[in-house]
Amino acid sequence: MENADDKFLFLSFCIEMKRFDDFLNNENAHEFKTYLPIQLDGTCNGFQHLALLSNETDLFAPLNFIESNKNEDPNDLYNHILDNLNVYIEDKRQKIEDKEDEKYKSYTRILNLGLSRKEIKPSIMNKPYNAKDRTLAQYVKDSLKLHTTENITIIDKKGKTKDIVIG
Repeated sequence: MENADDKFLFLSFCIEMKRFDDFLNNENAHEFKTYLPIQLDGTCNGFQHLALLSNETDLFAPLNFIESNKNEDPNDLYNHILDNLNVYIEDKRQKIEDKEDEKYKSYTRILNLGLSRKEIKPSIMNKPYNAKDRTLAQYVKDSLKLHTTENITIIDKKGKTKDIVIG
């Protein structure tokens, strides 16, 4: 407390954290009302508004509109979309009988990339702003880094050679 810039603000925070901890440990408490102003980021709140306006009930669970308790982790729209994307690509790939077909190989390469939430999130976030497909694809491409290594030999000041790996 001695290092706090505003000792009363810090004390208020400590009291509030104690109240919050008591709430978390009380199975009968269902609502916590804070007395501190806290700015929260929405959980894909733009998508929440779009889902409500269009009544896309299939998205209600991934957008955290379903009832849950405080012990459950929130759902994640980006992982939900990634899972569905992988299923979609795998379904498209399975419909191709010729394993040497370029489309089959392309779908296989995409699946082998092992795309993650981090790599697809920028594309998903920008789609509602009318971003073009080429732009969305570029977001994914930019997130993928080609990792290569190269062995080189250097000569130090004493004339000794040394092999090092770059990459």
